[in-house]
Amino acid sequence: KYPNVSLLIPGPFTRHTKTLKDLTKKLGIEDRVIFLGRVSENDLQKLYRHAAVYCYPSPEEDFGLGPLEAGGWGVPTVAWNHAGPTVTVEDSVTGFLAKPYEVSEYTEAILKLLGNSKLRAKMGKAAWKRTKEKFSWDKHVDILEREILHFI
Repeated sequence: KYPNVSLLIPGPFTRHTKTLKDLTKKLGIEDRVIFLGRVSENDLQKLYRHAAVYCYPSPEEDFGLGPLEAGGWGVPTVAWNHAGPTVTVEDSVTGFLAKPYEVSEYTEAILKLLGNSKLRAKMGKAAWKRTKEKFSWDKHVDILEREILHFI
């Protein structure tokens, strides 16, 4: 639907990478799905900064730091409505939370954001604001200080 969009997948290769690469070839999309391998922190931040949508398909994430990193760059997230992302992504505000393993719902959320630049900008701004207000380093330090003082 969006021929100029690519899916960039950073991170070390796993035992699943070859199967996924083979699938992209079978589907004829290997030129649009790019497995980057391990990337530096600097390059990861560049990827966030230039992303239209952050796709977070991890089904069992304890917290969901990726959506916050993307949100710090004003990028909305699409994730499963399960585990960590339910804390870091506010559904229909900073991104979308799809019913777990409902691939069509997950896909529709991505397409909705790709097809609507105003919605993408609105959600990106909300993600940036939520990240700054609720999950910033200053907020973290305040929580730690409060807990330390409580125990002293």
